Amino acid sequence: MVTQQALTSLNNIVQGVQKSKPETFNQLIEIIINSVNKAAM
Repeated sequence: MVTQQALTSLNNIVQGVQKSKPETFNQLIEIIINSVNKAAM
């Protein structure tokens, strides 16, 4: 299901953010965008 895939991707983004511990809001946005791009491929 698409919903399940979206939730999984979102979970991966959250985990990625926690791992990289962004110091600024811009870094946070960058990590999210990179994660979304990976998920979309």
